[in-house]
Amino acid sequence: MDIELMMKIQEANQKSENINQQIEVVDQQTKELKAFKNGLENLGNSEEKEILASIGKGVFIKSEIKEKNLFVDVGAGIFVRKGFEETIKVSEDQIKKLEEMKLQLTYELSILNSELELLIENAGKEEK
Repeated sequence: MDIELMMKIQEANQKSENINQQIEVVDQQTKELKAFKNGLENLGNSEEKEILASIGKGVFIKSEIKEKNLFVDVGAGIFVRKGFEETIKVSEDQIKKLEEMKLQLTYELSILNSELELLIENAGKEEK
């Protein structure tokens, strides 16, 4: 088999693995955002006055809800007050962007896999 062809196959395989890893990350982020959105919806619809609030590393503290506004980090350490509906809308937008990103990555992967199949087919022809 031609060394150049073998290098192209290895490169395509590596790109394919990288795209698959990116898809896994996008899937994980989408799953986390959907769970977050679900939690927001439940909390927004709840009449409970106490919750268990995470303070990190699997540690929670019982907290009293005094108002239904949230403090949302918008970047650079800046927090903005938002209501539940507005925060849910932001999470929905983020989920939509991640799903679009996954579609694009899946499309790129299918093109790459087609190219890889052609390379492997050509390699098989060269051996004969």
